[in-house]
Amino acid sequence: MEEKLLTVEEVAKFLNISETAVYKLIASGELRYVKLARFYRFKKEWIDEFLERESQRKEGFAVRRSKAQYYNTLYQVTKTITSTLELDEVLRLITEQTAISINVKACSIRLLDEDKKTLRIMAAYGLSEDYLKKGPVEIEKSLIDKEVLEGKVVTIKDATKDARFQYPEEAEKEGIRSVLCVPLQVKDRIIGVMRVYTSNIHNFTQTEIEFLTALASSAAIAIENAKLYNLLRKNYDRLYNDFMQWYDSWSIAVGTKNK
Repeated sequence: MEEKLLTVEEVAKFLNISETAVYKLIASGELRYVKLARFYRFKKEWIDEFLERESQRKEGFAVRRSKAQYYNTLYQVTKTITSTLELDEVLRLITEQTAISINVKACSIRLLDEDKKTLRIMAAYGLSEDYLKKGPVEIEKSLIDKEVLEGKVVTIKDATKDARFQYPEEAEKEGIRSVLCVPLQVKDRIIGVMRVYTSNIHNFTQTEIEFLTALASSAAIAIENAKLYNLLRKNYDRLYNDFMQWYDSWSIAVGTKNK
C-alpha cells in the first residue's frame, strides 16, 4: 500500500504551527518534502526526523544554558568561600553553598588525618548528627574514598547497595541514595574528599561532575589558605608571647640593675 503523503495544512496541524511557518521550514531546508505539480507533500518519517532534530537542538540549548548557570554559580560560590580566612567558616560555607547550588540533599568535607589512614569529618550540610557520628571513615575499608584519593571522580548510584560504600545501612537510614565524590586537590597533593548526596536515585550529568570538580579545586585552595593563615596567626601569637615574656624579664632585670 502506498504511503499517504501529508499536505501543508496537515503538517501545520501536526506541528501546531501556522502554514506560513511550514513554508519557512521548507525554504530553510529544515523540512524535507516532495513537490507534486504545484503542491508540497511530506512523508510522516520526514516530520519525525525534523522533530528529533528540534529535540536535540533544544536539549543542546538546555545543556548550554545549564552550563552557563553553573559557571555563574561557581563564580558566586568561589567569591563567597574566599571571603574569609577563618577555617571553620570556610568549611561551613563550602558545604552549604555547594549543596544549595546544585540542589542536593547534603554535602560533606573530610580531610586526611596526619596518619593518612582515616578521613576526618570537618564540615557537613544536610546530614544528621547521628549519621556524622556513625564511625570513622577508614580508607582501607572505604573503597570509594580510596579511589577518590587516587585522584578519581567516583559516582555511586545507590549507596545502600554499592559494596564500595562503607556504611550502607546508615546511608539507608539517613535517606541517602546517590553520591558523587571528588578529590580536594592542591597542585599534585590531595588533602581530602568532598561528597554530595541525593535523597533519590540520580544519574549525575557530566555538567554536574565538571561543576563539582571545579568547585572542589577552589574549595581546596580556600582550605589551604585558611589553614596557612591559622598557622601564621598561631606562630605570630607564640612569637608575640615569647617577646613579651622576654621584654618583661628584661625590664625587671634592668630595673633591678638601676636600683
